[in-house]
Amino acid sequence: MKLKNLFFVVLLYFSMGMEDKEMKKIVIEKEEDSNIEKEGSERISENKEGEKADLEYLSSADDYSSQSSAEKTDEIKPENEIGNEIEKLKSEVERLKSEVEDYKSKWIYTFSEYENYRKRVRIEVENAVKDALSKVFINIISALDSLDIALNYIKDEQSRKGVELVRQIIIKALVDSGLKEIEIYEGQKFSPDICEVLDFVFSDEHEDETIIKVLRKGYEFQGRVIRPAQVIVSKRKNSSQGSDENFASESQ
Repeated sequence: MKLKNLFFVVLLYFSMGMEDKEMKKIVIEKEEDSNIEKEGSERISENKEGEKADLEYLSSADDYSSQSSAEKTDEIKPENEIGNEIEKLKSEVERLKSEVEDYKSKWIYTFSEYENYRKRVRIEVENAVKDALSKVFINIISALDSLDIALNYIKDEQSRKGVELVRQIIIKALVDSGLKEIEIYEGQKFSPDICEVLDFVFSDEHEDETIIKVLRKGYEFQGRVIRPAQVIVSKRKNSSQGSDENFASESQ
């Protein structure tokens, strides 16, 4: 009796275990089906949202294309308006070119005037300096003439050498400053540019207007005669009176 009860209990236990396994299997299968349905619905929802987004994108693209076409249509101008604008631009370019040429001409003229002004000022300054130095040199040369006259009357040899030494020092200083003695010698042809006639003598031994004697030396400074040499020139006895008058006027 006890064995039967034990067998029944064991049988009942195994039967209950089998039912639990089947129940678990059914539950698992239902859960899997539920998950599959859920994933399917989510995919369907995603597909719908994607299709909606695509439709919205296509709609916006169509709107943008329509708007761009409208704007391009508005931007297209008639050919006559384009031609008028081109003519206006050409006229403006020509006007600007004319202004540039005008300014260029004025600039060239102003620059030329300025350069001429600079040259005039430079020449005036140089001439003013030369005039001032010439006056100083003439005064010094006059002092040298006095020394030359004094040398003719000095009898003492020591005194004479001292005066000559002073004279040489002064002449060297003048030469170093640009003063130059004009080379005049007897027998040279008279030139009114560098000589001044104090007297003339009739002579058949010399050609007309030949320097017979140099009475005073002449000097020049930077190509300018600041004091002409004083000379005596010859005239032939058979020269006409008219030529004598012309010669006298030239020497003056």
